[in-house]
Amino acid sequence: MIELLPSDRLLLRMPSWLGDFVMAEPIARAADRAVREGRIAAASLAAPARWLTLFEGRFPHLTRLPMGGSSPIVTPSTGANTNPFELAAEPGWRSTGGKPVREMRSARDDQRSEPLLAEDPATLLASSRPPHIAWRNHTLAILLDGSLRSAIAAWRAGIPERIGLARGGRAPFLTRG
Repeated sequence: MIELLPSDRLLLRMPSWLGDFVMAEPIARAADRAVREGRIAAASLAAPARWLTLFEGRFPHLTRLPMGGSSPIVTPSTGANTNPFELAAEPGWRSTGGKPVREMRSARDDQRSEPLLAEDPATLLASSRPPHIAWRNHTLAILLDGSLRSAIAAWRAGIPERIGLARGGRAPFLTRG
C-alpha cells in the first residue's frame, strides 16, 4: 500500500504496449481523483504520445508528459495527417488490403543516436541525455512500464520514492519493488 501525502507530486510512467496501457487506465483514474479531492498536490502521466491521445478529454487534473513517437497520428495539433485511411500515403506507412500498417522501421530509428535498450546498463547510466526534465519535480514515481530506461530516468531525475517491478536490472534504481 502506498501512503500518499497532500504535498506529493505523483509521476505515473504508463506502459508502452497498448493492452497494458489500457489495463493501467484505472490507476490514471485514481490519480485524477486524488488530485481533484486534494489528497495529492499534482499527478502526471508519462507515456508514449500515441497512447496519451486515447485519454483526450479525460482526466483533466493530470498533466500529460508525452514520450517519443513521431507518428502523424500522435500530434494532431501539428497539422499532421490523422485520418487513418490516408496514413498509407505518409512516410513509414504502407497499405495492406485497404488498412494502413505502420512499418517496423521508421525514419525516427535512423535519427536515434543510441539504441532503445542498451545491453549494458552502464551505457544507460553514462548516457549524456538527461532524464525527462518534467520528471524532476515529482516526489513519487510509479513505473508501470517495466523498462530499465524509465527506472534509471526516475533515479537520475532525483525522484525520492520510485516504485516498480524489480526485474531486468531495475532493482538498484527503485526504492520499492
